[in-house]
Amino acid sequence: MQKLLQQSTAAVVAIAISLVGLGAAGWWWLQSQSPLKLQHQSLTTPATTRFLPTDANLTLILEADPGRLPDYGRAVAPMRQRRQAADQLEHLRDALFAAAGLDYATELADWLGDESALAVTSGDT
Repeated sequence: MQKLLQQSTAAVVAIAISLVGLGAAGWWWLQSQSPLKLQHQSLTTPATTRFLPTDANLTLILEADPGRLPDYGRAVAPMRQRRQAADQLEHLRDALFAAAGLDYATELADWLGDESALAVTSGDT
């Protein structure tokens, strides 16, 4: 009986340690995927700006996946305004690319990554 109790206790302890480990790994994974990571990025000028025209009327550099902007809005907005914030950021993203004659959803979403740059020029330069 004593041996059975020791084995049961060891099994319960092993299961508890496994569950704590899985919980910690899950928490870490969720934190690493969170759109709130955007808040902690430092503001620097990317090296790729040297390839953009200096006389551009508008230059926009996104150092985040444009597809995740609505997620960020949803994450930082108050509970009642989350849908509205996500919709507004989605509209802003789509409008910025539309200014260059591009449709984000059909032309860009599949191949844009974590860093995107857009420069709008007058066309006569």
